[in-house]
Amino acid sequence: MAWATELWAWITANFNNREIAAAVWLLGVLSLALLKKSIRTAAVGFFRAAIQPQLIFMFLSFGVYVAALAWLYWRVGIWTDSQIAATVLWCFLSGTSLLARSFDVKEGEKHFRKYVRDAISITGVIEFLYVAHTFSLITEIVLTPLVTCVGLLYAVSERDHKYTSVKKLTEWILFIVVIIFIWKSVSGIWESPEEFLKVSTARSFILPFAMTIGSIPFFYIMYCYSQVEIASIRINFKDFQSNELKRYAKRRFFRSFALRPWLLLRATRQFQSLPAEKNSDVDRIADEIERYEREAKNPPQVDERYGWSPYAAREFLSEKGLRTADYHETYSGGEWWASSEPLKLDDEILYSSVSYSIEGTDGLVRRLKLKVDFRRDTPHEAAIERFLRIAVTLLIRSETADSTHLRTKVTSGEAFEEKIGRNLVLLAKKPHPFGSGFDLAFEIGNETTG
Repeated sequence: MAWATELWAWITANFNNREIAAAVWLLGVLSLALLKKSIRTAAVGFFRAAIQPQLIFMFLSFGVYVAALAWLYWRVGIWTDSQIAATVLWCFLSGTSLLARSFDVKEGEKHFRKYVRDAISITGVIEFLYVAHTFSLITEIVLTPLVTCVGLLYAVSERDHKYTSVKKLTEWILFIVVIIFIWKSVSGIWESPEEFLKVSTARSFILPFAMTIGSIPFFYIMYCYSQVEIASIRINFKDFQSNELKRYAKRRFFRSFALRPWLLLRATRQFQSLPAEKNSDVDRIADEIERYEREAKNPPQVDERYGWSPYAAREFLSEKGLRTADYHETYSGGEWWASSEPLKLDDEILYSSVSYSIEGTDGLVRRLKLKVDFRRDTPHEAAIERFLRIAVTLLIRSETADSTHLRTKVTSGEAFEEKIGRNLVLLAKKPHPFGSGFDLAFEIGNETTG
């Protein structure tokens, strides 16, 4: 049994008691789960999905990149071979999680900057203190499932206001647990500062930060590559366009926007929606997107008597979570449009939602619209109140006079139309054709001609 003794010595030398306890519980839960045939079948399906050539290539590339990163850090003295196990653990847990999240980036989120902020935030310091000193292995085996269950309860309760009392209770429990762990770590450091103030401890502290920040270029390249693949598929959807035009569109768009995937998706959308028939049409799409991107940094002035700047109008409701996408030409020609993603107004399963859109011509927005989908004939007061706050914000940001009687009209939900200065404000109500609920369309339109 010498090999078992050596294996245990290697495990205890490279992993702390908390990590060992987590591994014990994970292996135990997986072993029990695999006793069920349905779970074994699902596991086989998951394994088959995981060995797809694209995924294997991605994970192998990530492994090679992490190895190269470790070599680079070794060259500058912040990594040693004693950190191999910790590096592999970071790669499989944190690294793959960050890699998966990088494929779900939305325009304007500054997603990859968040990686840097999170890595150097106070949360990172607390996490380090959390793992700096651990309890005995038996204590950790008992604590691990308890803390995990409380954390899961908190995550579930956070999603539904019905569980507010549970959320508050779990917050207090987690707060107390964190304080206890930090107190244990700090007191251990105070009692034996020489054990803490070592180069190896500093390396352990720096490792997750250095790996996260150093891997951001890889995450971004993988994100760009995935968007190029998606754009290629979308371009091929057009049946009536020649293969030569599609190939030209790919070359033109990929050359210009491969490292700016948010612009690549705009170009692909325009190629799909506009009647592009020759190479010059493809060039015009790319040039328009480049122009819009340049002007967004220094928006041109517009005559406010006739409408709003599209660069300003898309931001009118950003603070409410309703920032529109880019302002672009529609298929009908001459008309320009942009819309936000729907925003939930309540926490019901069939929830009410609102979206914000702007319409007009090239360089000038003439109409601001809120479209609300209430899923019940009598919406929740919270949903109505939230919609009212959004509508009033739009009135203020569009420099349309706000008044008590206008708020009353909007709150009532009854259709109305009223001229206020140079703008026409209207509210239209349309019942759902099937089932309960109704739509509201709240619109501010500039009526000035000249």
